[in-house]
Amino acid sequence: MAEHPAHVDYMIFSSMICFLAIWTNYIIIRTILKNKSMRTPTNAYISNWAIYDLLYLILVPINFLIETYAKDAKDAEPN
Repeated sequence: MAEHPAHVDYMIFSSMICFLAIWTNYIIIRTILKNKSMRTPTNAYISNWAIYDLLYLILVPINFLIETYAKDAKDAEPN
């Protein structure tokens, strides 16, 4: 069996955690929006927190990928 670097295991684990967090935040937001009885000030705060967390979980990895590819492209340029 071929060995793979440890960072691959980390990437797989991080992706699973990220997917779980995105799914959980989606369920929280959906539940609060669908049920009128759940629309309380406390739940509004929780849903705002879930929206922020959802945006963070989506946008930060994209930013990381853009920075990584920009750095790799810069390193690949001849001096």
